Amino acid sequence: MEFLDRSEKELDRLATERERERKRKLRQTQWAAGILGVLFVIALSLAYVAWKEKRRAEDNLQLARNAVDESLSSAGSEQAREAADVPETEEFRKELLDKAGSFYAIFIKTNSQNAGLRSGAAWAHSRLGDIDRLLEKHEEAVQEYKEAISRFESLSKDYPGKTEYRQALAYSHNWLAETLRIWLNQSQGSVPYSRSDAEKQYDEALRLQQQIHDEKPASAVYQQELARTYYNRGIIRYDSNNVDGSESDFRAAIGFLEALTGKPTPAGNAKTTPEPSQDLARAYNNLANVLRRTNQKEARKFYEQAIGLAEALDRKQPDNREYKLELGEYCNNEARLLAAVSELDLAKERNHQAVDLMEGLMTPIPSLSLELVKGLQLRTQILEAQGSREAQSESDRLLEILRKLDRKQKSRNHPVFHVIYMNLGINYVELAKKNLKSGNVKDANAALESLAQVLPELSAGDRETLAGSYREFQKEVQEKLAKRKQPND
Repeated sequence: MEFLDRSEKELDRLATERERERKRKLRQTQWAAGILGVLFVIALSLAYVAWKEKRRAEDNLQLARNAVDESLSSAGSEQAREAADVPETEEFRKELLDKAGSFYAIFIKTNSQNAGLRSGAAWAHSRLGDIDRLLEKHEEAVQEYKEAISRFESLSKDYPGKTEYRQALAYSHNWLAETLRIWLNQSQGSVPYSRSDAEKQYDEALRLQQQIHDEKPASAVYQQELARTYYNRGIIRYDSNNVDGSESDFRAAIGFLEALTGKPTPAGNAKTTPEPSQDLARAYNNLANVLRRTNQKEARKFYEQAIGLAEALDRKQPDNREYKLELGEYCNNEARLLAAVSELDLAKERNHQAVDLMEGLMTPIPSLSLELVKGLQLRTQILEAQGSREAQSESDRLLEILRKLDRKQKSRNHPVFHVIYMNLGINYVELAKKNLKSGNVKDANAALESLAQVLPELSAGDRETLAGSYREFQKEVQEKLAKRKQPND
């Protein structure tokens, strides 16, 4: 019995130990599961926090980008902005552009496969291109636009259904072409690109924009962008002596823009896109410039249409300097046409309107000063052709403005100013010649005195061309004056 008692006790002990071991393992399992559960919750929490932080970072980045884009718009990133503003405003714009450039220089370092961040980085390069273009840093702008093109091409291939990527790609091609065109026109030195390089960029922009327009023909924004690229390409074609191609492009642009005139600009584009009527006026003026030597009647009609649209815009926003500048250009262009067909009274009237507009804007600002000088030069030519006594005083007025600009700006480095000085010198030669022929020695001498002030401003070749006439007429004036001083026999 004692043995049985010991056996039962042993069995009870073993059973108790097994139960204790089972409970211990159960507690270990529950503890491990609890730890895993806590770790899982922590992992989920961390993932959620990371996701929120990523979203917050992206949202903050987008807010910052929107703020910089707003500043960039205020600084003059408007599509097709052409006119300068008062110096204080231009300096403010430059500060905003510099700050925007600093932001985007950081933004482009974003390295992500996220479509939104990839798009943001591509837009950053495009915006830096805009900034450099507005600051006339042509080489830097070209590089930024090229990088934007590369990135938007990649996005367009990865997301073919997203129209905005192709639209942005076309935008970069168009403004790369515009940068090349302006660089080629402004540079007096070597540029590592040609007009054909610019035209290829316009061609690619047009291919993309036409594709988008075909897909969404009701979109006024896409249609206006397509039209603008057409008239931009028309300019480079005209500069390349492709007159037929230029005329075709301007007419295509006019066809698209006439359908949009009178329609309001979409709210989201109001700050960055010109009024369709402003683009249309530019296209009318450009086409008239092409036609003025071959079809004066049609050219005059298009000048009148451009002036009418520009006058309406000026009345709508009388403080808009760009509207006034463009209106002055159109008036002066028509005045030049009218003078060429000997309608001198009408030419004088249009030219007077142009000069009044430019004088009202002159602060001076380089682009406005140039247009004023060109307007005054045309006025002197009209007055000289009419045989008006005002020709001398207007020529002297033009000379005084040129000298002021030389003191205050870098205008004398602009090739157009060298041509204007030469033309002014020719005006004085013609005035001296006519006055001598009519016996007006006093006015002939005054013209020669003014010519003497022009000669130092000319290149060596141009100076020598006019110096011979100056010496010849100066000798004749001195002889006539000497005869007058001799006593009568």
